Amino acid sequence: MHYIKCFRDNPKSLHTFILMKKMNNWTYIVAIGYGGGGAFEEFCGKVKFNENNEIEGHYSLIYNPDEWEFSITNSISENEYSDINSEDKFIIEGMNTEVWNDYIFWDEDENDYRINKKYAIKLKSNHYFTSIDWNNSPVEIISRSFWGLSLTF
Repeated sequence: MHYIKCFRDNPKSLHTFILMKKMNNWTYIVAIGYGGGGAFEEFCGKVKFNENNEIEGHYSLIYNPDEWEFSITNSISENEYSDINSEDKFIIEGMNTEVWNDYIFWDEDENDYRINKKYAIKLKSNHYFTSIDWNNSPVEIISRSFWGLSLTF
């Protein structure tokens, strides 16, 4: 599942990219997006809804972390550095490879994140594009509470 948004004045220039994968009852999220003031922010998380429909899991404020920086319990975040197990690391690295091979790239000449042409063409009219299977639910909660990207759902 993916979400791509460009800046209104340039369909090639990335505003926000989010990639989600569901694996073993968990939703993995890798995101890069505009945080304001000319700066981009990053996010990587592993979350699920518990029996009370509250979100729990782990996240870091970089897209390819070596460790989790925060834990989420009952929708409350706490600083808690912990190792990322090898299965999670394998999933996250695969997602990051997909992000950089298929969707976005860093343009040295423009000093900017750019959207691959295949998707930039789809962004001309709406300024955003989602995959058919896109689901806002986990991103909605996370975007309001846990990440520094300027986009909220």
